[in-house]
Amino acid sequence: MELEQTGMVWKTEITLMDTVLGIEVFSRANGKCFALTRYSPEDVFVTDGQNEEDALMQHSVVLPLAVSCRKRREMTMTAGHEVQS
Repeated sequence: MELEQTGMVWKTEITLMDTVLGIEVFSRANGKCFALTRYSPEDVFVTDGQNEEDALMQHSVVLPLAVSCRKRREMTMTAGHEVQS
């Protein structure tokens, strides 16, 4: 992602599954856009779009699925127990 060729055009925060997430929409030099959400410093969701509205629409579809998968994984990891063989 070459940030020199992009500019943020929109930013908001939402609460999804009891988690506050930021959504940022960037415009590229070629006119296309992408939406970005940082779930953690190492885990970033990026969704491309033809324009600002398209990027945000695609992101709104993908984001709940991505967050629910991570929440499920977190619950599985914390709810487990050691099994001895």
